[in-house]
Amino acid sequence: MKLHPKLIIFDLDGVIFRGQYLLRLSRHLGLLVYLRNLFKCLLYDMGMLPIDTLLGEVYRGFKGMPLSTVRQVYDEMPLIVGAKETVKGLKARGCEVIIVSSGVPDFLVRDIAERLGADLGFGLEAAVSGDALSGEVGGVLANAGGKDAFVERLLRDKGLGWEEAVVVADDPNNLNIMEKAGISVGVNACYTIRRSATFLVDSGDLREVVDLLAVGYKAADVWEHWLQDARRKLIHVFAAAVPFAAGLAPTLILVSLCVAIAIYSISEWIRLNGKIFPLVGHITVSCIRSEEKRYFVLAPITLTLGIIISLSLFSYEVSVAVILILAFADSAAALAGRAWGTRRIPYNRSKSLQGSMAAFMVACLCTAIYFPIVVSIAAAFVSTFIESLPIGDDNITIPVGTGIVLTTMVG
Repeated sequence: MKLHPKLIIFDLDGVIFRGQYLLRLSRHLGLLVYLRNLFKCLLYDMGMLPIDTLLGEVYRGFKGMPLSTVRQVYDEMPLIVGAKETVKGLKARGCEVIIVSSGVPDFLVRDIAERLGADLGFGLEAAVSGDALSGEVGGVLANAGGKDAFVERLLRDKGLGWEEAVVVADDPNNLNIMEKAGISVGVNACYTIRRSATFLVDSGDLREVVDLLAVGYKAADVWEHWLQDARRKLIHVFAAAVPFAAGLAPTLILVSLCVAIAIYSISEWIRLNGKIFPLVGHITVSCIRSEEKRYFVLAPITLTLGIIISLSLFSYEVSVAVILILAFADSAAALAGRAWGTRRIPYNRSKSLQGSMAAFMVACLCTAIYFPIVVSIAAAFVSTFIESLPIGDDNITIPVGTGIVLTTMVG
């Protein structure tokens, strides 16, 4: 799917700048001012503070700030990887590139546009008194809905329609223009933008935008898919150590699992708002599929809940067996199905007979550690059948269903 836009509109903060210019500027006024402005930005992101109110209050606090400081902070703003190459690549495809910001003064936006080789740059009008900011802001971009009106006029002046425009942004102030544009790209986007954008870029490399506009989402090759599944299932495999640790310190392990759910939930909330939580967030990003980027990924939570429920409901031997099945058999099904799966299961075309056979054999081995072969075969059959069902996430149903059968058979 090749795309042929004519005008590319980039937001500046959070897209080209790695961070928010206003917050960087706030640091020069002390910790309390920074925290107050950070709180206001959070209210804005949650839709509880209009952008004109945010800008008015923040810039009033900047009254008297020397222009030398304003320029110094701008010069020190880190840029996203590939910013200049992205502009060059888009212009080589015949696109006009414009940077539009509602939070950064116009003279700075024009400067960054020139530095990157963009055609034009537009920002808010920050009034100056002598060699310092006066604390007043104006211009259409400083108003609620101002960016919408500004881009509308820009397109009209150029004789273009919204369908010929691409908007690359990250925050709610751009939602209206992203919904109107022919194509929208969310870069490290907040949840609102993430749900509505045509494409998402979370890699931290802006050059991905050029690829997206050339071919759409690139179809990963078989090897890339296999590696991604391997990373996902490696997390399952790590779960195998939990029941053995629980045998030594059951209360500590259960509490630790609950804490892990809480930490992961925070990490996902942060990811859905365009940031990455240390370690946990990076692992998540490396494992999720393109279609999962827009939503809260529940699989790690259901995996952990499946383990917690198994440890709480069943005997030690049964809980070890079902958690090992969850860790290894489900992973074997996915990887074998990806590598050799050619015969589809009639009631679930997304699963293969080869994958189910691999799951069955591994489940037999996992259960045979503690139980007779007849019981192991029965438990393996149940777990394999549950895994083959078209129920989506089976991280809870596999251990609970298999555990109930095992408990019934062995008493």
